[in-house]
Amino acid sequence: MALKLYVASLQLVITALKCHKDDKNIQVTGSAALFYLTNSEYRMEQSVKLRRQVIQVVLNGMESYQEVTVRAAQPRSAPIVLLPPVKSLAWC
Repeated sequence: MALKLYVASLQLVITALKCHKDDKNIQVTGSAALFYLTNSEYRMEQSVKLRRQVIQVVLNGMESYQEVTVRAAQPRSAPIVLLPPVKSLAWC
């Protein structure tokens, strides 16, 4: 039951990100939600298809909002890291 809710949660966030491509707040918040969801105890149960969907939707958001800054898990005195533009990925 918990696994089904977990997968449904991931799919809901993926759908929201696909439906709201032009909303920067949803893209940033949704990407953060996917980060925490994919690093949960159910990480090993994620299918390849689901992982591929997560990666694709996050990359699409990153491409649209390249100017968004991210504060990585660093000490407070560390500088803000700017993400480089994503040009393309070659899938093997």
